[in-house]
Amino acid sequence: MRSRSTGFSSHELVRALLLAALVIASAAAIFRFRFLLLAALVGVFGGVLLTPAIEWLVRHWKLRRGVATGLVALFGLGSIGLGAYFAWGAAVGQARGLIERSPEIMRNFLDATQNLINRLPGGGVDLSALEFGPAIQGLGRFLWDALHVGVVSLAGLGVIAMIALFVAANGDSYARGALSLFPPALRSRVEIVAIGCASVVRHWAGGQLLVMTITGLMTAVALALLGIEYWLVIAILTGLLGIIPFVGAFATGVLAVGVTLGTDPSKVLWVLVAYTAVQQIESNLVVPLVMKGRVRLPEAHLLVFVLIMGAAFGILGVFAAPPLFGVLLHIYNQVYVPWIERRGEAAASAA
Repeated sequence: MRSRSTGFSSHELVRALLLAALVIASAAAIFRFRFLLLAALVGVFGGVLLTPAIEWLVRHWKLRRGVATGLVALFGLGSIGLGAYFAWGAAVGQARGLIERSPEIMRNFLDATQNLINRLPGGGVDLSALEFGPAIQGLGRFLWDALHVGVVSLAGLGVIAMIALFVAANGDSYARGALSLFPPALRSRVEIVAIGCASVVRHWAGGQLLVMTITGLMTAVALALLGIEYWLVIAILTGLLGIIPFVGAFATGVLAVGVTLGTDPSKVLWVLVAYTAVQQIESNLVVPLVMKGRVRLPEAHLLVFVLIMGAAFGILGVFAAPPLFGVLLHIYNQVYVPWIERRGEAAASAA
């Protein structure tokens, strides 16, 4: 029976309502479990990154895939353990000391800034009435507690690691299962796009990790030679936040200058020069050499996407945003652009 007002049959109307309810329920489930889905996505990215190493061991050492996966996992855990042994203790000690001394550093910072203002023509702003110390210390303790909760919540990291290992060890079977979701006529095209997405993730991750490591090492050497307190914490943050275009370098630069101004104002100019030199070397030498032939993501678009992912998912969203953006950009260029061009050509031919 068809409705006179809408022209739809009752069966069509019920089917449309069920479809709308399914879409709403799916959207609600995605929003409810968005952190778990993001962790699974990061695990898939990790599996994509581990697959070449496993395949190399299988091909050259004639190992079984399970054994090769175990060796790669042991190597990764060993590398993390060595890094934690040599750097984590000192970094945590410096971070704790920086948070505890934040009121003192802020007072010294205000005094040094007041002296600079007094030397300027017409400088008459009084900063002594401003009490930033308790606020900064509270913010620092909040960030420290958030980091501590993130480190203690190893269940999420364990899920990511297990998904990465399963994807790397059984990538072919998972790929065939995913392809079976598409019609047979589209499977070859979907496979080509998926292989391109995996290549984007690997090329970007390899280049970006190398750039972040080089930048962090250059910053650590420069600040250590200048005798700057908390040099390791600042260097680690510089390397990690290098994943965020513009904002990461600016934030760590402001932190380095502010901490130096609050602990040893005589070295502020040298820190500023060192940071400027490191960023110039990174932008004009390290990035062009490392990223030559690799994936270069548009920085303005990436920055907006990183901020959105950070607001929605926190620190995990910040680090997952660049590879996800690269994948979406690749799908856009390989799927949407050809489709819209074909539609335009068809419309022009019909006209």
